[in-house]
Amino acid sequence: MVNAQVIKKLNFKKTYNWKHFAASLFLILGIMATIAVLIFDGKRLLEYSFHLNPSLVVFSIIIGFSGLIFIVPAWHLILARLGKSISYWDDLRIYCYSFIGYAIPGGIWSFVGRAALYEREGVSAVQVTVAGVIEMMLIGVAGLIVYGGTLFFHESEQLWQRPEIAIGIAIIALIIIQPPIFNYICQFILQRFKQTTEYTISLSYTDLAIILSLEIVVIIIGGTAIYFLLKSFVATTSDLYITMVRVWAVGVAAGHLLFWFPGKPILRDGAIVLTLSQAITPSLALIFVIIVRLWTIVSAIIAFAIAWLILRPKSQYL
Repeated sequence: MVNAQVIKKLNFKKTYNWKHFAASLFLILGIMATIAVLIFDGKRLLEYSFHLNPSLVVFSIIIGFSGLIFIVPAWHLILARLGKSISYWDDLRIYCYSFIGYAIPGGIWSFVGRAALYEREGVSAVQVTVAGVIEMMLIGVAGLIVYGGTLFFHESEQLWQRPEIAIGIAIIALIIIQPPIFNYICQFILQRFKQTTEYTISLSYTDLAIILSLEIVVIIIGGTAIYFLLKSFVATTSDLYITMVRVWAVGVAAGHLLFWFPGKPILRDGAIVLTLSQAITPSLALIFVIIVRLWTIVSAIIAFAIAWLILRPKSQYL
């Protein structure tokens, strides 16, 4: 159960009316866009030969889980730099537990659940919140880097998919991850959320390089997973692989750098659909985004179940 005191410590206050309005507006626009795409482009779905390959679906989930090998050490390092850490296996267990929050509407429950679980291990909710903001920012920057990198493997007439844009993204990413600038941005975001903290955010170049490298690998793994997920129900070629990595990177960058923005899920999924529509029909891209959301929820439930069965402390056994 999520402790009410934890939510209070995290200072999750009532959202301003304009944020409710903006989130509702994005939702309405998203629904309207979905209906429009299906009406005007739905017939093009007949161009594809659909099938279902359960083994590839399972394989995609397994590939997705392999990202934990890299993402948990990155999270462990962030917590350690804030002066408090627990064992790697406890980090893995709590990380898997918190995945279940992605299956709950609202966007904060993974955050809140992780904070509540860490409090049981003697780590304050405020510290977990600070670490979470740092993680969000670094994952978003890693998404930009991967997106920029994939543009060098793809020739396109679209300006936003040309190598020049990749160079610009690389420059922006390098500026953001300068320790003084990155530490300032994290402090600013925390202040925007009324999150006062006694923890000093101070990550070195080495810390940022290690964490970013791990997160980049995780994003590439995620792109690989959704490539096999798409391959599990529609015929694809190997040429589409780089596109799927790019698509996943776009979604990751939008979802994490705009985590504070109302209507974030609509913006994230919209960015994925727009990017994927360059390779497949918009209607199929839209359906695939819905499938990816369901795939994510199922993966989160499986991760929670496995962690509960294998990693939970002996004191939690009946």
